[in-house]
Amino acid sequence: MAIGGFTGGDPSPTLAQFQQYVADGQVRYFIASDREGPGGPGGPGGHRDGVAKDITTWVEQNFIKSDVGGTTVYDLARVTTR
Repeated sequence: MAIGGFTGGDPSPTLAQFQQYVADGQVRYFIASDREGPGGPGGPGGHRDGVAKDITTWVEQNFIKSDVGGTTVYDLARVTTR
């Protein structure tokens, strides 16, 4: 699933929709994007604001990350204990 569409700037899915996908077990992993986008690195597609950023921030704050071959991957079934 491309968060924010192909370029990361589309408001789909919303944060609430993504959270429901995770709760329903429809999405298990989140691959963090380190690539450059418009204005520098950011969320998926390089976007630093909007829905893609909101989802990325929520994932970073709530789930455990792992390094898989140099790529940051979040396991959405493993909630952080804060």
